[in-house]
Amino acid sequence: YGADSPVSEVWKKYKEIEPRASGADLAAQWHGGAVIADPSTHAVHRLADGRLFRNAFVFSASHQRGRKIKTHEHLEALERADLSRLSKSEALSSGLRAARTGNFEDFAQAVNAYAALLHSMGFELPQTTEDRGALRDVPGVRAVKGIGAMQADALIALGEPNADAAELSRRLLS
Repeated sequence: YGADSPVSEVWKKYKEIEPRASGADLAAQWHGGAVIADPSTHAVHRLADGRLFRNAFVFSASHQRGRKIKTHEHLEALERADLSRLSKSEALSSGLRAARTGNFEDFAQAVNAYAALLHSMGFELPQTTEDRGALRDVPGVRAVKGIGAMQADALIALGEPNADAAELSRRLLS
């Protein structure tokens, strides 16, 4: 498949190669932008309201020693878990609903709730838990969640959409 291939075709092929992975991260990256990638239908939809991510900050943690988790190890842990807790969680359904409608407050609450659920299930590296706590305390930050296997690759911090981005950035980096 080439770069001009539809995301759904690439996603289906990836699932043939690696059936244990959802492939949602690949599909989202292939499509680009802020999207909802649905593993059950292999559909990717762009979010209509860019306000959700107006003040989004991503902090890579993968360069820090001990932070990179091998994807295959994470997938093995997922196979042993009751993933219905994630797929049937109120955090997920309310987050998707808020993402589709552009309701930032509900979206931020859902992101935090989903991060807490992942933590409670043992799917969050302790360092990520510490980082989430520190970033949540920054004035103007409304949601923080880890990204990647065990939430270890990066953290995303969502700031209030109407906040001054430069000021929020200064607070996050200090």
